[in-house]
Amino acid sequence: MGKRIRAQRIGRGSSVYISPKLHKLGDIQLPTWPESYSDVIKGTVLEIKHESGRTAPLALVKFVKPNGEIKKIWMIANEGIYTGKEIQVGPLAKLDIGNVLPLGKIPEGIPVSNIEITPGDGGKIARAAGMYAIIRSHDRAAGKTEIELPGKRRITLNSKCRAQIGIIAGAGMEELPLVKAGNAYYKWKVRGRKWPRTRGVAMKGSRLLPKIIGVIERIPSMLLITPLVADVIRNQESLRLYLEMLRQEEKLVPLLQREQENVRSKNILFLAS
Repeated sequence: MGKRIRAQRIGRGSSVYISPKLHKLGDIQLPTWPESYSDVIKGTVLEIKHESGRTAPLALVKFVKPNGEIKKIWMIANEGIYTGKEIQVGPLAKLDIGNVLPLGKIPEGIPVSNIEITPGDGGKIARAAGMYAIIRSHDRAAGKTEIELPGKRRITLNSKCRAQIGIIAGAGMEELPLVKAGNAYYKWKVRGRKWPRTRGVAMKGSRLLPKIIGVIERIPSMLLITPLVADVIRNQESLRLYLEMLRQEEKLVPLLQREQENVRSKNILFLAS
């Protein structure tokens, strides 16, 4: 049995490839309360905090529902968010940084982030530090909105999908130098990834070749071990055929040496005469 490839180990879901939940602050998504789809719910930013393994900072927002119920949730912080800022969620919310509105209520050209793919999923697009999409056009009759993604690709979504207004804070975080290899290890560990990564070409079957180098060096031969030959020698059968060829070559070497000696002696006699 061989070793499972990295893609198989990741898909199996072992502890090495699962992001640790110890330092997670919670499920980060837009409010999905029924009141947020018809009314305006107001909240206040209590604190801004960094979560392990996430580039974007998070904001703890305290919302007060129309019935007086208080809810505290973590939301992704946009540039311009500060402690004490008011956050509004709903179709009639103001066009301000950090507020959550349906795409159909946001004018063209406004940058948005944490965008829903289907209404009510809590936000799936443009959630990393410095990410944002731009509202390009609205099709009021069909209820569709076209947005331009960070990679310049354009997609069409339901106008009822919600999004936060503004750019995700923390842009430029990935540009900071890691300084030392240990920082790279901990950077990927909190995201459930393995570091360092071995090159796939370093694990291919031609690694069998060094095992027979000693045998080949003891066999007088005019054959050379080239990269092409190394790629051909991949299994035991090809190894057997190759060694058999070298043995045949070994049998021919004495005959070649005897013939060379005859030629050399003839040359000496010719010069002597």
